[in-house]
Amino acid sequence: MWRSSTEAFMRGDRLIIASGATRLCLDASDIIGIVEVERLTLMPGQSGIVAGVITLRGSAVAVVDITKAFDGMGPASIKDGPRKVVVVGDKTRVLGLSIGGAVISFLWEEGSAGISATDERTLFSSGAVKTGIDSMRIIDWRGLFEETARILSAEGSGV
Repeated sequence: MWRSSTEAFMRGDRLIIASGATRLCLDASDIIGIVEVERLTLMPGQSGIVAGVITLRGSAVAVVDITKAFDGMGPASIKDGPRKVVVVGDKTRVLGLSIGGAVISFLWEEGSAGISATDERTLFSSGAVKTGIDSMRIIDWRGLFEETARILSAEGSGV
């Protein structure tokens, strides 16, 4: 039987990112690490959602600012000082999500009774998770990765 990506998302644990009234989530199995950095290294000509780059385990990782990717997310963006970066990836891609000072927590599969997922897609969101009183957008980090690659290749080519 075919299952939507949101149905598949409901199996397993989820990381919740909360800032203001906005709640975002992603599959915990996609998380490589959560790091705190004092500042991001700027890249020449960076623009749009690209916030900079960090080094993780000796490799450069492009970082996007989720407050720019998800308009109106709230006061998660930090100009100076420490910020949290959630590093996500699979076998071929790695991306950092700068969440600034947002609060993170986990929703374990065992505590997911009464929660449902919908296919309400928006830019960089692959659906939504609904609880009795709350709604969280599912971060489409692969879409963010593709947009970041597009921005950086366009910037590098002088287009």
